[in-house]
Amino acid sequence: MMNRLTFLKRTLTFVAFIFSIFISFNSLAVECGDIISTPKFLLQELNCHLSPEKPVALTIEGPSGSLTMGNKQLTCSFNAGEGEVGIALEGFAARLVGGQINDCPNGVIARGRGSHSIIETEIHAALFEGVTLESNNNIVSRSVVMGLGVTQGEGISLDGKNNTATENRVIGVGDEGIEIDGDFATVNFNYVDGNGDDGIDIEALNAIITANFVRGNDEGISIEDDNAVVNSNTVTENGRNGIEIFGASNNLVSNNLVTKNGFVIPGSAGIVILLESDENNEIVGNTSLGNSEVDLKDVFDPDCTGSNVWLDNIFETADPTCLK
Repeated sequence: MMNRLTFLKRTLTFVAFIFSIFISFNSLAVECGDIISTPKFLLQELNCHLSPEKPVALTIEGPSGSLTMGNKQLTCSFNAGEGEVGIALEGFAARLVGGQINDCPNGVIARGRGSHSIIETEIHAALFEGVTLESNNNIVSRSVVMGLGVTQGEGISLDGKNNTATENRVIGVGDEGIEIDGDFATVNFNYVDGNGDDGIDIEALNAIITANFVRGNDEGISIEDDNAVVNSNTVTENGRNGIEIFGASNNLVSNNLVTKNGFVIPGSAGIVILLESDENNEIVGNTSLGNSEVDLKDVFDPDCTGSNVWLDNIFETADPTCLK
């Protein structure tokens, strides 16, 4: 028979084991208002009320802080004019993976020293912006921003320099799908559909925009600053212009498929240069077909003698007709 001493030892060992599990779970638990500075996992749904005293639901502090949300959800509540963001990435190289963020003033903001990662996260019905990359060298990838008739601002906003948005889906926000306000941005392989203003809006230098699918927005791709490369995108069924250059020079627009744009606003075009000050742009090797009212348009170069180059494009209609 088991003596009392052996029984007592086994009982104490079992109690210690259960206690260690409790301590381990408690160390991993995430609560509203936490500042996360070590790797953490979200193990339960969170409902966080934001206030002037607690404007951020969760903060991830890099370089050692990370949050893996799995299939869990963070949902915000807030009074009008109060609260800031669901998740803020601070410091350097913080990391957010997975999960869904609902009903926050802003979904995710990457700030601090930058180099943060936002991977496979869904943001639903943020009031202002889905994802904002304020600092430099951040990436948002394989994520989803759904406006759901609520979001008033941009889906993804690249404000700092050298930021990347790749393989994301941005659907149904009130303003631009993807807004570029920081130089040297890379935007590629994104699906941008049904947004209230431009699908992709370029308002900074040296942007690289490649292999995006841009459909059903008010306007497709708007180039409003210099030295952009807009290449191999599919731009279709947008309400106004497919690709426009507006107040910008030295841009390359090449190998894009631009179709069926401009059926909402009369006078629109597949690809168009709008201002006399738009100089030294190259429109080369695009396929622009079935747009209304024309496939190619240069508003201030009636005899094709200006500095903009139109070459090897496939099209049916052009204004002026000398465009190539």
